[in-house]
Amino acid sequence: MHHKILIYCLLTLVCGAQLFGASFEENLAQILSQTGHKVKIIASKPLVGMNDMRIVNVEFSNATGAQRTPFLATADGKGAVIFNALFFSANKEQNEAIIESMLSEIDAFNQSKKNALLNALFESFPSERFVEIPSKNKNATQTTIIVSSPDCPYCREELAKLDKRLATSNVKMVIVPLNGQESYVRAQILINELQKANTTARKIEILKKIYAPSYQIPEKQKTIDTSFVAQNAEMVFKSGLIRSVPYIHIVGQ
Repeated sequence: MHHKILIYCLLTLVCGAQLFGASFEENLAQILSQTGHKVKIIASKPLVGMNDMRIVNVEFSNATGAQRTPFLATADGKGAVIFNALFFSANKEQNEAIIESMLSEIDAFNQSKKNALLNALFESFPSERFVEIPSKNKNATQTTIIVSSPDCPYCREELAKLDKRLATSNVKMVIVPLNGQESYVRAQILINELQKANTTARKIEILKKIYAPSYQIPEKQKTIDTSFVAQNAEMVFKSGLIRSVPYIHIVGQ
């Protein structure tokens, strides 16, 4: 069972004497409020054969938004730990079903919140920040936004899927550099050449050429102005929503 989630708080939280007499939800919310976030207990389910230990869906929120996190909590709500995917139980199958159901609900909520933020982020980008490649299907309503760098080997693998993506989706690429001056120059050369391309076929040809591992930066281009791709990188990464490339975001699924 593999589950990744943003951790808002300490791995272990303990209770104080003032919690006696309160309900499970009240106790747990008070403990987790130590994180400094507003806390809401969304749901909890007892685990089989574990002395009423519960898997709990906890929502943390502040001025920037809300996110949900899974916890294992004691039956009285006076102690809790963030759920870790490494889990052992004598009632393994029953408890895995309970946990997977809870984690699926949490993932769906968190992804919907992140998608809304990504939509807003990309909608704020001026059109010139995108390399737009229309789908082969004129009726396509889906758009695949790809944040990519020509220096990234995984981005090259993603580029190899471009034809397949274009069969059902429009594609909009945001080109960003990685570390080092050569990366900035390579990304900027790509942008400069793409701006001159007037057909989809020509855009794809340029992408494949400059993404190729064998591509060499022409000597006369090594001092070009790279401010455009530097701004792309700032706009993408300062949001905190995207930390690596290639990054795929699909709109209109």
